[in-house]
Amino acid sequence: MLKIEKISKSYEGLQALNEISCTLNPNSITVLLGPNGAGKSTLMRIIAGLMRPDSGRIYSSEVDMGQNQKIHTSIGFIADNQMLEPSLRVESLLLLIARLKQVANPMEEILRWVDEFQIAHVLNKPVEALSSGYKQRVALAQAFLGNSKLLLLDEPGLSLDPGQYQQFEKILVREKKNRCILLSTHRLKDIERIGDQLILLNHGKVIGEGSKNDLLNPIQKSRQKLELKISSPSLSKFLVQSSIKHTTSDHRVFLLEDLTECSQALILGFAAENKIFIDSLSSAQKGLEDLFFNMLNVKDTN
Repeated sequence: MLKIEKISKSYEGLQALNEISCTLNPNSITVLLGPNGAGKSTLMRIIAGLMRPDSGRIYSSEVDMGQNQKIHTSIGFIADNQMLEPSLRVESLLLLIARLKQVANPMEEILRWVDEFQIAHVLNKPVEALSSGYKQRVALAQAFLGNSKLLLLDEPGLSLDPGQYQQFEKILVREKKNRCILLSTHRLKDIERIGDQLILLNHGKVIGEGSKNDLLNPIQKSRQKLELKISSPSLSKFLVQSSIKHTTSDHRVFLLEDLTECSQALILGFAAENKIFIDSLSSAQKGLEDLFFNMLNVKDTN
C-alpha cells in the first residue's frame, strides 16, 4: 500500500500540488485523471523520488519513502517524456536498470520483457535511433523489469498502435496481481475497462477519489443518454411540455440527455398510449468521460 499525506509543491509561486492526500491499494490499478497542468506528472515524479515536495510525506508499507531512498531504486517508472539515455544501446540500458533494481538474474528478466514488448531486434541499436513507438516499448520494458511492487506509468500508451496498446492492457491486468500500479492517461474509454481505483486531480487538488464502481454508479443509475427514432411529430411537443431536455434531427431522431428513469417511463408510456411506432431505441450509460467533466465543472463553479 502507498499512502500519500498532504503533499504540496510550488514552482516560482505557482501551486502545482496543494496538500494532496490519497491511498494506492496493492494488487490494483489506480488511474490518475486530470486536465493538463493538474499536477499529475509532478505527483508521479515526487513519488518516484525525482523531485522533493515542499511538504508532506509518502509511505510505502508504512515506511517513510523520504527517509529510505533505497525504496526508490526498486520503483518501475515511465515518464511522459520517457527519460531514456539516447546514446545507450537498448540492451545496455536494460542491463543498467536491472542492476539498479538489483535483479537477481538480469539477462533472464530482460529477455522476458524484451519478448513481452517485442523489441528483440532493436537490442543492439542506440535509443536515439529508434522510432517513437519503439522508444515507448523500451521505456515500458525497463519499467516492468524486476519485481517492482510499485509501478508509476505516466501516459504509457503514447506512440503505441491499437494492437500494441491492447497487448499492454493485457500485461497490465496480469501484473496488477503482484504490484501496486499508478497510471496517468487521457485514454478514458480504454482505462474504464481496466481501472480499479480513480483519483481525479484539478488545479493541484484531489477533487474525487474512490473505486471506479463507487464513483460511476450514482451517475449511471440516475441518468443516461437515449437515442430514439420515432415517426411522430407529436413527440417533440410532448417532450417540450414535459420539460425533457432533447435535441432533434430530421424530426425523427431524438437525442435525450440526462434522462432519468422516470422521464424514460413517461416517454414510453406516451408512445404506447398514442400507438406510436418506435423504429429504434438505444441507450448509453455515462462513463468516466462524463464523470470527469462533471466533477471538473462542479469544482470550477465553487
